[in-house]
Amino acid sequence: MSTFYYKSHICKKCGGSCCKRVPPFVFPKDVLIHYPKKNLTQAVLRALDSGNWQIDWWEDETKRYYLRLAVDYKKMSNTGQGIAHKVMVDYYRERFDRVFDGTWGGYCIFWDEKKGCKLLPSKRPFMCKVMNPNEDFKNCRTDKKYKMEKLDYARAWEKSNVDLLNLGTIADNI
Repeated sequence: MSTFYYKSHICKKCGGSCCKRVPPFVFPKDVLIHYPKKNLTQAVLRALDSGNWQIDWWEDETKRYYLRLAVDYKKMSNTGQGIAHKVMVDYYRERFDRVFDGTWGGYCIFWDEKKGCKLLPSKRPFMCKVMNPNEDFKNCRTDKKYKMEKLDYARAWEKSNVDLLNLGTIADNI
């Protein structure tokens, strides 16, 4: 059984450093929590159409695709972190479209400066549920047994038999 951590009082004090660093990668079952349809393909299309989910990829011999929550470029460009930061954010916002986004890092679309995560704990992706916030705000980590990288998520999507590259192209043209 998985251990889920909901220490919102710590996250609120911290200011969401994890949520501002990188949106979480998601497993196929995470999408079905938001779009409970029998058909995972239809759920992914709805997720992509919402603008709150994006397709990213792991690069090795071939690209391996996985889904993650979207980067909120609007919030990133208004952080007051200097002109170099704003130029970088604007560059990526123009370069990537709303469905495919290969950037590393950025504000999670569901992060709110005043409220914290806009998602109910039950609706959060697995990656967020197993993040264990610490009082020092610097060592928020997943337990070692849950330590997963982009490649692990890409493999999970490959096993799901959902063709994210094709679905992303379809969603991008809707």
